[in-house]
Amino acid sequence: MDGADPNVAANFDFNGAFPPNFDMNQAMAAMAAAMGMDPNAPIDQNMLENLLGDVGMDQDLLMDDDMDIEAIFNGLDLAAGVDLDNPNNPLGNINIPWMEEHEAANTEAQKLGQPSYSIGKPIEEIVGERLKLLRRGHEMQLFDIGNTGLSTHGFVAPAEPPVQGGIMDCLESMRRIVIEEYDEGVENKTGFQQIPSLLTRVRDLLRTFYDFKVGHLRTPDLHYCDFPELFDVAYGLHEVGLTIQLDPSRLKTLMDAAGPEIERVILDEGLGIGRFRELAKQYEAEKNESEQHRTSAFWSREDGRGNSRMIKDRADEDLAAYASVYFYADIMVALLLNRSGDSDDHLTWRSKAMKKIVHWSSDEEFRHLFGDCLSDAMRPIYWDQQLLVEFCGEGGLASLIKDATQSGACSVVAEEAFSSLPDTVWTSLTESGLSMATESLLSITGWAYNIQNFRVLLNASHKIYKAFGTAPFNRLSMTKKWNESLMFHRLVEKLREEEEAGLPRKTQPEWKDLLLSSEKALRGIDHPLRLSRLSPSDRWRCLEFYGCENPDCIHTIKFLRLREMRARGLREGGEAEMDKSLYEWGKGLRGCEKCQSRIYCSTECQNDDWKEHERLCRRYQQAREGGSLNVGPGGIPIFGLPLQVV
Repeated sequence: MDGADPNVAANFDFNGAFPPNFDMNQAMAAMAAAMGMDPNAPIDQNMLENLLGDVGMDQDLLMDDDMDIEAIFNGLDLAAGVDLDNPNNPLGNINIPWMEEHEAANTEAQKLGQPSYSIGKPIEEIVGERLKLLRRGHEMQLFDIGNTGLSTHGFVAPAEPPVQGGIMDCLESMRRIVIEEYDEGVENKTGFQQIPSLLTRVRDLLRTFYDFKVGHLRTPDLHYCDFPELFDVAYGLHEVGLTIQLDPSRLKTLMDAAGPEIERVILDEGLGIGRFRELAKQYEAEKNESEQHRTSAFWSREDGRGNSRMIKDRADEDLAAYASVYFYADIMVALLLNRSGDSDDHLTWRSKAMKKIVHWSSDEEFRHLFGDCLSDAMRPIYWDQQLLVEFCGEGGLASLIKDATQSGACSVVAEEAFSSLPDTVWTSLTESGLSMATESLLSITGWAYNIQNFRVLLNASHKIYKAFGTAPFNRLSMTKKWNESLMFHRLVEKLREEEEAGLPRKTQPEWKDLLLSSEKALRGIDHPLRLSRLSPSDRWRCLEFYGCENPDCIHTIKFLRLREMRARGLREGGEAEMDKSLYEWGKGLRGCEKCQSRIYCSTECQNDDWKEHERLCRRYQQAREGGSLNVGPGGIPIFGLPLQVV
């Protein structure tokens, strides 16, 4: 590191250069040692309190372990936000004005440009409204995380006129052909024929730029990467794409002049994930394969997880496809909106556009690659009821569910579209569409705190259950990933007997109660079940997470020793026998009988740990009796106001 970023360094009153061999980890370790701390050991509570005192922290702010549950909230002014009767504020969160203003502005930006608001407006004005969501997203990104993402600068400073054959020159040419000349009455067919090659040039130069930025692969073409910010590239592509989409005559001119090339570049080639994400996937696959026979501690640096995270984070800095996707999606949506064409070519293009946009928007890898840019560009699909039904029938229902519950770019629009779906969408799902839609329910997180997400989960799961019974949920109930919800496993178990007995299917209110009860299982029930369902290698790695919580448990100590032997290839009694031994021991794990918040493998272990656990156990019991104990993810008890999801 040659020197400090002056913008960052100024915040720390630091204006000099870092030493050539500066190592942040060593510096932090030295600081810890200077304070008499072992940098590799967990921080001691007494030392923490002393440290807080040394830096002037008010000791009265520290919470007493014996504090009553009610006392936790004493002195906190919750009146402004607490409204337990308000379904939109189930937790009584304090309302913060600037956050409310941000949400309102985001909702308004999502709805701008929709057909019902655009009647009689010129194309230029509608395009401007549609572009506001991209601009607002960029502004919020700058506000939240600073100069990253679309604020990335090109390799060379922009010039006037721009470098011939460079990114900005290509964008200006596309805009001149599609917007300026066409608005002046010049239908430049020769110019429209150049659009695919100009788009390809922009795509390839962005790939060149990020090959250098991420992988330090230098080529002469870097000097053509002359954009002021990556935002200018995305904005320019989106503006041209929207203008074509909103004017059928321009779309016809483009496809008449360059249809086969548009088909090849956009519908056949599309956008790839890039070489660095491919390498990250390959590394992750090889690591997972090796871990099937190696079970060192779950968070150990030795198992490659730190390296895997670092490689993936580095690959995620590649935003070439992220910035390019607008034009691709705009043209595909334009083809989908155009139902008047009946030529064989148009029907082929439309079919390909539907398949690709369903794949891009439903596949987790591509959703991560394109982010909110793709969701933003897909809003016209959600505004058009006829196209929406067709999209869902082709497998896009999973995408709609994810956009309604995950995406900041069109969550409001997608949630409204989801609510408008006719019942025929659910009853006519294909086998693959049903499978993808059901699997998408696993991606809905935070629904206990987000009324919109809960509504989508409730309605989607009940529609599937009403049409197909419990069969679609069976595969979800078999999930064995350590961090996935077991809600569907519990749900299927509860319903199987009723279904076999021929009882009528649950009404939606009954289904809501069933969902909530299936998710709320305390740790003493949740964790032993998770451990029993893991693969053998994951069971060894998660031993500390889901095993006995008596720190002096002789069985845990034994299994930790066996785990290290197993990781080094020393098979004491055979690997299968070791796996069976751990599995059988795990079947005996039980939660504390009084609070179910702590897990033990035997009565002896619970008695040994009682001195440490008694105080917390008493607090949990008190909270439960007072109705102020919630159940969080993984069965973790949470002190606070009772959840009210409606």
